[in-house]
Amino acid sequence: MADLLKLYSVEQMVNLIWQALNFKYDEYLKGMRDKNHTANTIKYTCLNFGESKRRRNQKVQCFNRPAQIPQSELSKYLFNDVLKIGDVGFREIPSEMELIKDLITIKQGDIHTF
Repeated sequence: MADLLKLYSVEQMVNLIWQALNFKYDEYLKGMRDKNHTANTIKYTCLNFGESKRRRNQKVQCFNRPAQIPQSELSKYLFNDVLKIGDVGFREIPSEMELIKDLITIKQGDIHTF
């Protein structure tokens, strides 16, 4: 999964996970797979979907958060207060160097405890 996070944004990854869940659940409902097999293969199905899209140079659609599921307070805190990147952390593919640079520039006074 870490390799896919280098290629896709968080919202694209959520879409890949959603597709994998739907695909495996459909197999389960049709009686093609048992519950344990379904649960154990979701990760690999997600990886396969992502790699397949990459090989074919296909864009992975972004997952739009349903209005009834708001952004968590932890997510708001991390992206808005600590990293100060807002929705960019969800919508764009962060480079490792940008993330490291952002983490280094966080001042001690910006870190809050709960």
